[in-house]
Amino acid sequence: MSSETKIVHESTRHKRKNFKESDIRSYWANTNVWHEKFDSVEEFLEEGTCFACGFDYEYIEKAHIHALGFGGKDELDNIHMLCKCCHEASELLRGVLYWKWFYNRSISDVFNTMLAKYNCLPKNLINILENADMDPEKTGYMKEVFNLIRKEIDIK
Repeated sequence: MSSETKIVHESTRHKRKNFKESDIRSYWANTNVWHEKFDSVEEFLEEGTCFACGFDYEYIEKAHIHALGFGGKDELDNIHMLCKCCHEASELLRGVLYWKWFYNRSISDVFNTMLAKYNCLPKNLINILENADMDPEKTGYMKEVFNLIRKEIDIK
């Protein structure tokens, strides 16, 4: 590659904006995104909660809805806050497929991914999960189970 080509390439490189989690949450709080997964807009605005599965995490990632590599923009309307598991699950989804996945995503999907990916849950937790009521109305119980799992396999 010639030095001229390199200079042109660097000058056209996309500069990413560094939105704060609070900015992203504030933007999406004015939409209906949070209605199915959170009890109130105040709960949605609490930092550390995944937009897709609705669970609290110590570490959460900024995720582009339409990936930059596929022509997505680095703007608030194209960024969600997702846990690592949901971010990985959404990587190749775009458009209608992304939104269908997003609105149907639940804590039980995260459990299933963890079981498949890590396959190292102790028997007592596997028994709890197999017998757990996956009713979305009872996510409080599922969050407690998830906390036990997270401690056991040290997921951040």
